[in-house]
Amino acid sequence: MLEEEPNDKRNYTPGIDHFEDIGPCVIMASPGMMQSGLSRELFESWCTDPNNGVIIAGQFCCNLMFCRGIDHFEDIGPCVIMASPGMMQSGLSRELFESWCTDPNNGVIIAGYCVEGTLAKTILSEPEEITSMSGQKLPLKMSVDYISFSAHTDYQQTSEFINILKPPHVVLVHGEQNEMSRLKAALQREHRGRLHIHTPRNTQQLCLTFRGDKTAKVMGSLAMETPEPGTQLQGILVKRNFNYHILAPSDLNKYTELSQSEVTQRQSIHYSGSVGLLRHVVMQLAGAIEFQSETRWKVYSCVELIVENNMITLEWAAAPVSDMFADALVAAILSASALTAPRHLPLAPKLDRMHFKECVIEMLQEMFGEDAVPKMFKGEKLYVSVDDKRADIDLLSMRCYKMFKGEKLYVSVDDKRADIDLLSMVSIADIT
Repeated sequence: MLEEEPNDKRNYTPGIDHFEDIGPCVIMASPGMMQSGLSRELFESWCTDPNNGVIIAGQFCCNLMFCRGIDHFEDIGPCVIMASPGMMQSGLSRELFESWCTDPNNGVIIAGYCVEGTLAKTILSEPEEITSMSGQKLPLKMSVDYISFSAHTDYQQTSEFINILKPPHVVLVHGEQNEMSRLKAALQREHRGRLHIHTPRNTQQLCLTFRGDKTAKVMGSLAMETPEPGTQLQGILVKRNFNYHILAPSDLNKYTELSQSEVTQRQSIHYSGSVGLLRHVVMQLAGAIEFQSETRWKVYSCVELIVENNMITLEWAAAPVSDMFADALVAAILSASALTAPRHLPLAPKLDRMHFKECVIEMLQEMFGEDAVPKMFKGEKLYVSVDDKRADIDLLSMRCYKMFKGEKLYVSVDDKRADIDLLSMVSIADIT
């Protein structure tokens, strides 16, 4: 307080030697102030004077009276007591106030802010009577004064703090409603609508909405190639300490404490039919079969089919597409079990390569236009050219090369796009 008022009438000068003891005073003997140099010297000097009638609640120092509570206090003469809590809702300050409030010779000084509904806030309006903690009505005859002694920031400090942080929302709490409204109006005038200021009442709910873009950092093998606009990125999204990363499953153990696991599924089906009929039905469904042995086949390049002792076992790594293939094979096996074995199985239809090429050319011309696909070509390769970008297609392996990554390309017409899977030769998204 002395630092904030250097022009005080006391003409305060640092040091115990420059202090003039002008009469009875009150010192708050808190542990924090006792560690400061001047406060300690003043307190020790006043402790040696038995004429200082000062009671300091809750702190025993030198030979001053120590007040442990209202039961240990002897009201034998004039004194000053610094008691807590400051808002007098309970405790020693409330008990002393109720004992002294009926005497006009007594007085109370409220220091600092008071919350609405507390006794300290009530007596500032100087009512004729107050209600004690026991419910008894007591006349208020003692004097009531208020000293602004608060550690809260003023308008300038609050405004500077907001200018440094630049938050989108400011919530004013723990203050008198009128004063907070004045502060809100001043801040709104200064920031001119760039700041949302809220002054909710006690227990009033305040909902704030924050929107922001979340950025994920691509790491590991997925970051080896520079991405191109429109490229689909597939990986695992990992969140760590509010940061997002996209990793390939194989990189999990390198950049995180996680590890990749694979679930292998196995399903056994009773089958009493002939192996030839089963082979015929599966080839009709899946096309080419990789025969690893007489009893072990690989279908769709991902499902293993094992035939032994009137039992067919399917094994595959769990994945959406593999699960779909396995379900189709189960249906084919069950249908083969219900069929009567024919004497002679039909031969697999022979593929007419020339007719197949004509069908592929016709399909691509319908998709991309007649000028995008050559009408005739030699061998098993042809190309598709769209907007000066070319894709070479190998009809034997059914794969696409060069200008397109993978087996997908797209065509855009009037800001509408269609994705084409060249491996399956189907349109993923139609242009409407």
